[in-house]
Amino acid sequence: MNIVQDKILVMSQGSNAELIRSSIRHLSGIEIIEAASENKAFELIYNHTLVLVVIDETMHHMDSYKIGSMLMSHKKIHNAPLLILCEKIRDDNFLNDFDALQIDHLLLPFTPAQFIAKINIFIE
Repeated sequence: MNIVQDKILVMSQGSNAELIRSSIRHLSGIEIIEAASENKAFELIYNHTLVLVVIDETMHHMDSYKIGSMLMSHKKIHNAPLLILCEKIRDDNFLNDFDALQIDHLLLPFTPAQFIAKINIFIE
């Protein structure tokens, strides 16, 4: 019997990554795949069908704009929403540039309940 799990790509490290893992652990049917760099993220985007991409903007050398561009250009996961973990929401054209991509923000610090509420919007 082959059971397909929904995959969430998480680009986060340290305590935020731990909080994400512990929050999702109890959800059935969800597999977390992790990337510690943009290059690893791009590799995973090409090789997996994803239901959600989570980017922690506090990670060094992680560019949400590049990841958004990659999501838009890759047809398998074009509809995968982007959840950006950030200390403040940027006041730029990021959302306008990717109007075909579902994008949401979760301000840091966050609780497990807040994180689960956000991802449930996208995966249910």
